[in-house]
Amino acid sequence: DCEMFVPEERRSVHIPSQTQTTMYNANGNSIINTGNEDFTGGNMTLLDATGNIVCKQTITENIVTVNTSTLASGIYLVVLSRETIHKTVKLIITK
Repeated sequence: DCEMFVPEERRSVHIPSQTQTTMYNANGNSIINTGNEDFTGGNMTLLDATGNIVCKQTITENIVTVNTSTLASGIYLVVLSRETIHKTVKLIITK
């Protein structure tokens, strides 16, 4: 699990549909489904708009749960990586 900073109100989350990776919001968590791409054993890194690491965790299955309830509204990048496979998707959090 990731530890987030500065508790805030619950946020809604949107990932643009042009990516095969899907995400939905449930109970203050963002659920990331990596689809048919296998990132198991790799890492999920969440970066803010300035490139700072907000959260980093090991991927243990194709569904990754991240607590985003404490994040401020804004644009974030979700970086999925394992060995030579890397994928970056935009995460937009709004009130």
